[in-house]
Order: sequence, then C-alpha cells, then structure tokens
Amino acid sequence: MHISTHFDYTTIFFDMKVFIIDDDELLCFILRKQFERHPEVEVWDTAANGQEGLDKLIATMEHNETMPEVVLLDINLPVMNGWEFLDELVRLNNQSLSALCICMLSSSINQEDHQKSKEYEVVKHFFTKPLLDDDIRKIPDICN
Repeated sequence: MHISTHFDYTTIFFDMKVFIIDDDELLCFILRKQFERHPEVEVWDTAANGQEGLDKLIATMEHNETMPEVVLLDINLPVMNGWEFLDELVRLNNQSLSALCICMLSSSINQEDHQKSKEYEVVKHFFTKPLLDDDIRKIPDICN
C-alpha cells in the first residue's frame, strides 16, 4: 500500500473572486486569461466604468448573491472615475461594500495618485499596469 505524501498547496487558498473595473476591453480579456492560470483567484465579473461597477455590486448585494472579495479598480474611467467610485462607496456606508478589498490598477505613475489611494481605508494596494503574475499571486495575502 502506497500513501501519497504529496500535498496540493493550492487547495489551502480561498478561491477569491475578483471584480475588474476597467474600460480597456483588451486588458480585461488579458486579465481573464491571466487569472485562469491562478487557482487562488477567479474573475467574478467586469465593468467598463465606475457607475456600472457600483450598480453591479449594489444589485448583487440586494439580491443576496455572492459578492466578490476583491475589486481591481482603474482610476481613469468614463462616466464615473475610480476616485468617484471610491467616494460613492464611502458615502453609501454599507458593511458589505466596506468589506471589499480594493486594489487600484492604473497606468498612472503619478505619486499623487498613489498617495490619494492611501486616503481610502478600503484601498489595500496600488498596482501599476500591466498586472504581472507575481502581482496576482500577492492578491490573497493583500486581501486577507
């Protein structure tokens, strides 16, 4: 009788659902493909602007459906930008929305943007595009 001593360490990770809010369709497609290679995270949904993202989160919450744990949020978005999204999230003062782990995902290298993101308690990290595989592997640690 042979007892396997191999342990699949990927099973210890909680399967985190990530919501991507970014208006770049190609980037969203690439991110979906990247996330497929990482069993610890999966794409929950995407939105092309902050308002659409907020609407999807509120509808999900109102229908008692499974919320994402993580939001990757771009800054420069049409309709409602990332900062406006965060301001509205704070204004709503909802426990489920406040529990989200938000990671900024931006091409901005402006230090003011990095500093401004630290003003929001819900923002846990600032990733600079492109998101690398090493960045994806860090998400569970950042958001736990």
